Amino acid sequence: MTDARRIALASGRAGLSLLAAGAAVALGAAALLVPGPTVTPDVVAITVTPDRSDQTLACPGGVFGLTPGDNPQLTVAAMPRLVTAGTGATVAALDGSDALPSELPAETPLVAADPPAAVTLPVSAPDELVAAVDSVSVRTPDIFGFAAAECAPASRTGWLVGGDTTVGRTTWVAVANPGPIDATIDLALYGAGGAITAPGTTGIIVPSGFQRVVALGGLAVDQTSPIVSVTARAGSVTATLQTSTVRGLEPGGLSVVTAAETAATRLVIPGVPIIDPDRVQERATAVGPDLLPTLRLLAPGEDGADVTVRLVRAGAVDAEPEASIIPPIIAVLEGGTVLDLPLPELPAGDWAFLVDASAPVVAGVRVSVVDADPDVLPGPVGGVAPSIDQHWISASPLLPDGITALGTVGDLAGTTARLHLAAPADGATVDLDGRLIEVPAGGAVSLPVAGSTPLRITIAGGDVSASVSYRGDAAIATTRILAPRAATPPLVILPQ
Repeated sequence: MTDARRIALASGRAGLSLLAAGAAVALGAAALLVPGPTVTPDVVAITVTPDRSDQTLACPGGVFGLTPGDNPQLTVAAMPRLVTAGTGATVAALDGSDALPSELPAETPLVAADPPAAVTLPVSAPDELVAAVDSVSVRTPDIFGFAAAECAPASRTGWLVGGDTTVGRTTWVAVANPGPIDATIDLALYGAGGAITAPGTTGIIVPSGFQRVVALGGLAVDQTSPIVSVTARAGSVTATLQTSTVRGLEPGGLSVVTAAETAATRLVIPGVPIIDPDRVQERATAVGPDLLPTLRLLAPGEDGADVTVRLVRAGAVDAEPEASIIPPIIAVLEGGTVLDLPLPELPAGDWAFLVDASAPVVAGVRVSVVDADPDVLPGPVGGVAPSIDQHWISASPLLPDGITALGTVGDLAGTTARLHLAAPADGATVDLDGRLIEVPAGGAVSLPVAGSTPLRITIAGGDVSASVSYRGDAAIATTRILAPRAATPPLVILPQ
């Protein structure tokens, strides 16, 4: 074989080897590009429902007063009676209060007083809901009237609508801290002239287990229409406002105002008792117009709000709903400016105030009652006993479809009580411990209830707000049924 032929054969074999190698590489690459079978592991999600935590309510506690003498100090003038609802709830006093200083003048006529109560429903309790109400009737030389207020859970914000700091009117802001850590709060003040700037309203420390009490008259002097916002920078607190009145030498009017948690575009004040309005007007002519029914409104935002207020008279249970005889109130609110609207022509009855606004607002209503036949005082001076009481009513929270809420009627102390239910939009059926009550759309109902009685209600249909009113010869007050605290939602855990 010639050398040329050998070279040609060798070249051919090399070419075939290169082609085979190239084919193998291409086949390997193709194998890499062809997807193989997909294997997906079974992932099992685990849903964990956290145990509910202890629920704690802080109560307003004693009625504040001042010691006699040249150096008056804050003290407790009367202690309330506490009524609780919720099987398994426990009661313990807070550790202290500004109204119970360690040292007081020796001549001070002290009552047996404790710090405000904290009502706790532990996780181990058989019930899932808790409620409590403080109530007290007071008759001292400086304070006269009946007060009742629901105990409430601590929150980061609160609005207190009511009070007066003009001559003869005393208003206190009380902030309780039932939590385990100290709280730091700021107060924002509003009046008929707009926002009120005052020193000492920011960075207020409320120690754990303590009730801080601030004289509103020391921050906002000579204000006829104050509203107070309480904001906790750290921790959570329960805020209340206490106001009392002395006209000349006659005390008359005591109210404990509980806080609305937030401003809102829809508010409901379900129970506003107007009792013997002719007598109230007659007495107002003699002692001053602050006896008249009054609606107080504030839009805290800079842009203000347009507000419509529907006044609906509550009907009896199972009765045909009454047509409204009062035209709606239309108001334009300037941002940050409080507006008081007297309602001297409001007829007698139990009324619901349904407030709708273009921007978030807060609201409250003042009512008064005058005893037609006050007691005659004994002794050579004679005269008659105090005969006026007043109360500021806060908006009640909306209770939505499907929710169950627990309230309670406080100790009556000589008064009678009524439950008020109002549905601002759609009608609703309220199950009151097995009794079904129909609340008409945009309407309200009221019915008598016994004292010291739990009120467990379940809502079906539209939103409902609920409250309890107390009334006597010279006594008027209301308490609210609060929405239960939202449970911690279930957690979904995916394994890695």
